[in-house]
Amino acid sequence: MKYEEGEFGYWWTVTKGNDDIEDGILNESLICGWVELSSLKGCPKIIHGDFDCSHNKLKTLKFGPSIVTGNYYCHVNELRTLDYLPIESGGVFNCSDNKLKNLKGAMKVIQDDFNCAYNELKNLIGGPETVLGDVDCADNELETIEGCPKIIEGTFNCNSNNLRILKAAPVNSKNGYNHFYAYQNPGKHLEEEFKCRMQNTNLSEAEIQNEMFRRTKDKSYLSKEGNSLFL
Repeated sequence: MKYEEGEFGYWWTVTKGNDDIEDGILNESLICGWVELSSLKGCPKIIHGDFDCSHNKLKTLKFGPSIVTGNYYCHVNELRTLDYLPIESGGVFNCSDNKLKNLKGAMKVIQDDFNCAYNELKNLIGGPETVLGDVDCADNELETIEGCPKIIEGTFNCNSNNLRILKAAPVNSKNGYNHFYAYQNPGKHLEEEFKCRMQNTNLSEAEIQNEMFRRTKDKSYLSKEGNSLFL
């Protein structure tokens, strides 16, 4: 038999009774969630619609489609990497509730919402540069938001992380700094820092931290020597 149980091709041809579509083109959405897939071997390469492989046992997206014109859902799996993703998709990208420690391999442009919540991320390096919707990175282990998208069209949710200092912010946000959320973090002035960074995109990191110390008198923004960084 060409495919083994747990592979997409087995589910598609044996369980579903369809013709093999490995490396082919599918002109409709493909929903293969909740079927205990452990491999995407046998998937079509082009999907003109949504692709949903969520709620499975996938540890990698190898053999997955290289073009998806709709939404891409791979949440609630066991993914440790985003390698083998398409360069971009046409809508939402949801990789939440996996075991990701970084966002290397993520699409650089997300046409709608981006959700990477409930992973093991310590920063956002390697993630998308432009998100034309909301960004949800709540319930990770974020220590900074370094690597965050440069452009965010919607809200930016960083609730329930380990943030004390952000060290980054988008260059441009359609909703400005009023749609940034950082509840349940140890940092006391994260919203103010986000605002400061968006208002002063031309300042160096040392100047930003100095400005934050001036605004808040928070010693988290001091250098190790106990002085503000750029007096």
